[in-house]
Amino acid sequence: MRNITWATSTITVKVLRKTTKKQCIGIADAQNYLGVMYNNGDGVSENNVEAAKWYRKAAEQSNAWGEFNLGWMYDNGSGVPKDKLEAIRWYRKAAEQGNAFAQNNLGDAYYFGEGIAKDWLEAVRWYRKAAEQGNPDGQYNLGYMFYNGEGIAKDQQDGVRWYSKASEQGQPNAQNALGVAYWEGEGIAKNASEAYIWWSIAKTNGNGRCCYEFA
Repeated sequence: MRNITWATSTITVKVLRKTTKKQCIGIADAQNYLGVMYNNGDGVSENNVEAAKWYRKAAEQSNAWGEFNLGWMYDNGSGVPKDKLEAIRWYRKAAEQGNAFAQNNLGDAYYFGEGIAKDWLEAVRWYRKAAEQGNPDGQYNLGYMFYNGEGIAKDQQDGVRWYSKASEQGQPNAQNALGVAYWEGEGIAKNASEAYIWWSIAKTNGNGRCCYEFA
């Protein structure tokens, strides 16, 4: 839905409006997609308040993406007042339905103690659920926990394994961390050339720290 042309978007948003408001009230997927369109200004004027309204309609029908998106809106104060407790409530609902993005964000909440008591064991549990579904942020975060021994027994080889999985999906923090592992020779054989390769890739993908911090 995010990459379709303007013409298609305009047609789609008209259809979704008609569907959700008149014909098929209760179709949660359509309501969530309409929220995405308002969120991104895709075929309709960007309106985060309207986006949050449609996410809520989807979320209240237990649509996992609607729950995640509404949680994100509360987390970031977009279209609704910022409220970490509400964000966590909706993230948890989505996470319990298997939404990997919500699982990772719930892990973040436990890791940083935002809106909930800090608990690294719980952070690891939720990061793992996200990571095992292939979510690159979850993979990076789980790798970080293993590599540094936070909330789980320190295992740098396992940390590198998860960093590698995330790096292959383009996660820049993981790419930077993998470069550090190669540079230090921790969890993997020391290899300065590989370190610079991964640092360069990380920088290209938006991680500005890269090799200059560590060389």
